[in-house]
Amino acid sequence: MDDEENILTPALPVDESAASLKDGSIPTTGLGYLLHVRHEARNLASTVVADLDTTQFANNQTVFCPEDALNQVDSELMPSVEWQQEQVDEFEETRLRIIETKDEFRLRSNPISLPKLSKVTEWHRFCFGSKEKPGNLPLLSTLCRFHQPDIITMLEYHKSWLHTGFTTEKGRWIFALLAYLDKPVHSDTCALLRELARIFLKQRRERENATLVNEINLLLSIIARSFDQHDLMECAAKESDVNQCAAEA
Repeated sequence: MDDEENILTPALPVDESAASLKDGSIPTTGLGYLLHVRHEARNLASTVVADLDTTQFANNQTVFCPEDALNQVDSELMPSVEWQQEQVDEFEETRLRIIETKDEFRLRSNPISLPKLSKVTEWHRFCFGSKEKPGNLPLLSTLCRFHQPDIITMLEYHKSWLHTGFTTEKGRWIFALLAYLDKPVHSDTCALLRELARIFLKQRRERENATLVNEINLLLSIIARSFDQHDLMECAAKESDVNQCAAEA
């Protein structure tokens, strides 16, 4: 056998010396069929490329590619690495306190009635209120009633609500949900966090309020450093360093 055949382990032993195979003949036994399959396999190229005329698809190609928010670096809004690490350290301390106390809170009675998880509109009203009633804070006594799939679902809801703009109330809820999110995260959850970060990066450029910019930077730092998505902040940090060196020169 050649090297390519040696890569695979034969499913059935075939003694090629025990039978002969005539080209073009139809196998009449099981051994003859296996020899016929091997003979065909040896005559096939290891890599086959379809001969297609791709010009007929030219008019169907998408010529517009949206600009990636991660590549649009706004270095003047970039917090220092020391500031980021300080916020993440405090966030990790918060996570540790949650782990230590969530079972205790889960056993306590909670008079607040929660909507069904599938009721998106009711959850929006619960979190942010209405004209008649203010919203609720993301208290530990509320979050401890969530299982991890519920936390992820709530993050999905909040991601969709961010498209109407970032507010302190929305940031407060996202911070609490991230603090209650278990690590390491699943790849789907990681993708969700990166989608959140892209929205934050876009909205940070549109904000003139320094307080809101700091809140967005806090959430970006948490996603980047606490959930190991370092490239979200590293690209901006490098650009910031370049701009600083250019200014000093």
